[in-house]
Order: sequence, then structure tokens, then C-alpha cells
Amino acid sequence: MNRLFTTLACTILAASTTAQTITIRDTLEPIGPSICNDGATHRAQAHRNFNTGQDLRLRSSTIDLSDFENAPVDIVATFDPNAAMCPVLDVVSITAASSGIFGNIPVQSPVPGTLSFDFYGFSAPVFPGQPPAAPPAGDTYFVLLSFGLMLPIDFLDWGPIHIDLSGFVQMGVGAPIGPPTLGNPFLSVVVPDDPSLHTLDFFVQAAAVHNDATIEFTNVHRFQVP
Repeated sequence: MNRLFTTLACTILAASTTAQTITIRDTLEPIGPSICNDGATHRAQAHRNFNTGQDLRLRSSTIDLSDFENAPVDIVATFDPNAAMCPVLDVVSITAASSGIFGNIPVQSPVPGTLSFDFYGFSAPVFPGQPPAAPPAGDTYFVLLSFGLMLPIDFLDWGPIHIDLSGFVQMGVGAPIGPPTLGNPFLSVVVPDDPSLHTLDFFVQAAAVHNDATIEFTNVHRFQVP
């Protein structure tokens, strides 16, 4: 699996940075008014504008984005990656993602001087107004973590890959047992509490191998060590 991801990284590094239509697999968060006054109502939880570091904001004149808040979704949108002021995604379509991953803010573990990275996941579509369910038995998640994102590309029929595969680590493998609201994480990784890790952005995404042998990428999730 690692060799496959390394090969994929080479493909992504060669991808164009001028794409005008992208698909991202993320979660939506509502935002308030801004000085841009451009109709943006939401932001992508994990993504930032690749040039400016600003929030990647979203708007739509035809879709009520509030129906999809705080749930993994596939977003097809037009986007100018070179926009310097008020970058915004114009959403063309949005659908519920069928596999999701969430990472808690790393916390002090029971072992002194260490942190615990806890991961939650599920493999059931989240529809507006419905909580995510526990995944079907037999699913396996290969959890990948990096310090950055790259412009997404679709790999095979797995969906978009977002994390920077030129510098990623595989955090572990596990069988997801549901989102944070359903209980315990399916994977906990203990690492040294290194001060250099604090305030850094971490990005996590998983390759979900379903019990019917199909594979897809989950949403990408961002968090920091406080």
C-alpha cells in the first residue's frame, strides 16, 4: 500500500496548478459575513487557498449548503487557484460522501510526555438531517497523515486524494466503528509530545477498503496540537 501511495505522489506532483474545476472531499462549516461581500456562506474544514493560506470559502446560488454542514461531502466546484483576494469556490454540485474520517485534537495520553492521536471513521452516506451510522463489518481504513495538502486529483475510481503525499506517514490500519458521537476511536496512535508539533496543521485522510473489495478515499480532516 505504501508503494502505491508513493507512486501516486509522483503523479500528483506533476499535476497542473491551473485547473478551474475541482472535486474536494471535505466537511462544510458555516461562516459569517466578510469584507469580501461575495455571497460565501461556508468554508471547507480542511482546505486553505494554496497560494494565500486563506480559508477556502464556498457559495452557491442553487444549492442550500446548510443542508450539508458538518458531514463529509463531495464538492464539485469552479476555482481559481491563483486568486489572491477573496478566494471562493462556486459550488456546481454536492453529494454526501460514503466514507468519513475525523481526527480529534491530539491530547495528553496516559503515558507522561506523550500525545494520543485518536481517529474515528464510518462508511455510510450522511444525508441532510441524518446522523452518520456505524460502518458495515469488514471495512479497513489505511490512515495517512501529512503536514500539508496538494491540489486534488482523482485517482482511479477512488475519488480525490488531498494530503501531500510527498511527505506523508501511515499512522496505522484499523476497522472504523463510527463517528465520535458513537463512542470510541477505531485507532489511537501515541507519539512523543514534541514542542515543535504544537500549533502545526495536521491533515489526515484514509484509504477505505470496503468488504466488497472496492476502495475509496475518505474526506480529509485538519487539526492542530494546542
